[in-house]
Amino acid sequence: MPRGGWNGAIRERLRYFLLGEGLLLLVLTLFVHAALWRYVSLSGEVAYRTEELTRANRELQAEAEARRRVHAALRERERRFRTIVENSEAGYVFCDTNRIVRNVNRAWLSLHGFAAPEDVLGTDFLHRVPAEQIRETAALLERLFQGERAVSGESARLRRDGSLGYHTYSLTVVVEDGRVVGAEGFFLDTTERRKAFEELQLLNAELEERVAARSKELAEANRTLEEKNARLAELNE
Repeated sequence: MPRGGWNGAIRERLRYFLLGEGLLLLVLTLFVHAALWRYVSLSGEVAYRTEELTRANRELQAEAEARRRVHAALRERERRFRTIVENSEAGYVFCDTNRIVRNVNRAWLSLHGFAAPEDVLGTDFLHRVPAEQIRETAALLERLFQGERAVSGESARLRRDGSLGYHTYSLTVVVEDGRVVGAEGFFLDTTERRKAFEELQLLNAELEERVAARSKELAEANRTLEEKNARLAELNE
């Protein structure tokens, strides 16, 4: 047996062992405390994030529902607009900022002598404009693409067979998401009215010629009558 006894022989090492054990327990306690604190913090953060996500999800659902209603209203409005356009007696056309025809209705096809949209879709809008009006029409479209809201007037058009027709028009700029994407317009046929007006002008010109000729005849008759009256007066004297 050691002089100081078995306990004495290991007292020094036992002290270090107990000290290490105490330090180990302290570290484990701190670790467990930190883990518990982290768990509680994470649980609170997760709960807060979950609440935020739930609230954001509700807001997104409400926004999505509002967008769905808006899109449904827009689709219904577009459907009514297309129905009106397709059944309108006025010709309708839409062209993009490169003047390429993208949409027309049946009345516009009829005005220009075409049978199907495929005959004109993808062509230049200026192809239906008489040569002497191309520069003016191009400048008019450019004014719309630069921001002018609407233009209107009366002009001629080229039919498919090369003959001329006439129409009044109203063109407006088309804006989507704040950006000009083209121009659209409605056209009313005035060819028959133009012909009637030209015929009326011819009739008026003919009437004016007849009136002028008759006035000349009456003037000559009056002059002849005056001469006869003067001769009779001489004979009476």
